[in-house]
Amino acid sequence: MSVNIKTAARLLPVFVISLALMGRVYSQYLLDEEHKKAAEKKAEQEAPKPLEKKKAAVKKPERGPSQLDDVDIVLRRTFFKGLFRESVKELQGIVAGSGDAREASKARLFIARSYIEMGQYRKALDMLILPEVKRYFPKDASFWEAFALTRIGSR
Repeated sequence: MSVNIKTAARLLPVFVISLALMGRVYSQYLLDEEHKKAAEKKAEQEAPKPLEKKKAAVKKPERGPSQLDDVDIVLRRTFFKGLFRESVKELQGIVAGSGDAREASKARLFIARSYIEMGQYRKALDMLILPEVKRYFPKDASFWEAFALTRIGSR
């Protein structure tokens, strides 16, 4: 089988063009597949996800508007502004009316801190040694108890 050079020269451009077209068709096929995958991925991201099971949230007891986040509000309004006597009075009211043991313990901790700021270390110790305060705020209670004891010892 001998191929004539003239025939080969005529067939070469046809062969090259057909290869180029095949490559273009194949590359278009690849691009179409990439576009299809990108579209599917985008649709997955935009599609609403099925609802996941949520753990039952621990609900705090219903409170009146005057008791909403009491401790933090009182602390911002009094303690952090250096109004320690007012802080003690308002936090004692929270302790008396609170049904939440953690909130009452936080109030007691800051009553003790207010007493420390006022130099009344023995009163502070009375609050800091309470079991509820130590249960909910063990590190803070230990630190401020040691601080108050060193101040009492240095007098």
